[in-house]
Amino acid sequence: MSEDSLGNAYPKPWSAPRAWLKRRIEIWSKGPSPWGDPRAWTRRRVRSWLKRPLRRLDMRVVDKVGFGNLHRGDFTHVLDVGVAGGTFDLYARCPSAYLELFEPHPSRRKAIEGILADRRGRVHGAALGNEPGTATLYLTGVNGSSLYPIKGKDVRVEVPVARLDELLDATEIKRPSLLKIDTEGHEMAVLEGATGLFDVIDCVVVEVHFDKPHCYQPS
Repeated sequence: MSEDSLGNAYPKPWSAPRAWLKRRIEIWSKGPSPWGDPRAWTRRRVRSWLKRPLRRLDMRVVDKVGFGNLHRGDFTHVLDVGVAGGTFDLYARCPSAYLELFEPHPSRRKAIEGILADRRGRVHGAALGNEPGTATLYLTGVNGSSLYPIKGKDVRVEVPVARLDELLDATEIKRPSLLKIDTEGHEMAVLEGATGLFDVIDCVVVEVHFDKPHCYQPS
């Protein structure tokens, strides 16, 4: 097995052929099949192949300017907004940091609590934004979600929304501190709702995609 940056395991054909085949069938079943719609399938595969070099470059850039350059113990308080499957490379580089884990996806609560089995921290189930209230969260499986409509995804839930600077008090933040935001296009609204904490946040890491065809994202 190998793992991605979120700690998700992917089977390899030479070590777990049955699991690998099952995984490939799951991927193929989500799109056009080569025997049902060969043209659409070919277009999809070509787009995927063309994007592979860009994805590898993107991850190298992130590792170079992001968590890859953090020294162990650099931050004593980490605010992870948009946990999804977990930002394990960040947690590993700050082994003694107190973790504030924000994730509104209802299916992720138990798994995220497991991250804190041997770490200090707490889990927040609300989405973050620039105004308190409620919002529709669009789900894309076990981990993925967005506050913006996602093409082809109809599963949705209503979730509470809070401002970060109202959910946490500035006196609670231990410095040096880091704020990481990965909210599938909602990053600017999260920052607007965190202005009251800017004086005690020492580093901000925000994910921004310029090409994410499945989701309409302002960020």
